[in-house]
Amino acid sequence: MPEGYASGLRIELEGSYRHSEASQFVDYSGLPPTYSDAEGYLETIGIMTNGFVDMNVGESFTVYLGAGVGAVRATRRDLVVGGVPVTGKFTHSPAYQLMAGIGYRLSPGMIIGVDFRNMVVNDFTWPNLPTTTVNVEFKEVIFMIRLVG
Repeated sequence: MPEGYASGLRIELEGSYRHSEASQFVDYSGLPPTYSDAEGYLETIGIMTNGFVDMNVGESFTVYLGAGVGAVRATRRDLVVGGVPVTGKFTHSPAYQLMAGIGYRLSPGMIIGVDFRNMVVNDFTWPNLPTTTVNVEFKEVIFMIRLVG
């Protein structure tokens, strides 16, 4: 196999912007959980450190699995939960994600591929929501061109 195509570990620094429409709010503070209708948008800007394991499957294809940790700034946009407008413009929270993908090496330093990323943002708060913490999960498929050093 040509040099630069080896399987192995790699690290990625990710900056992200995600935009999500709200449809339901779940309050986990009591048992059983209570559900409320929600509308509006939630945007997050995040920074993540990701680690990947690359596994070659042929001359130029690679499959990779990864995990990452970081932090996000969540901003509400016209967010209404159970008919009550949510106050507080933004909040910060830790986040983690799991990733999987397949790529084709165009050269030793460039991969074109498709990723699946599942980011979970835990335990952020808004001043007037009926619970102390909110959890959000983003699932996305990303097409990207990745420069590999």
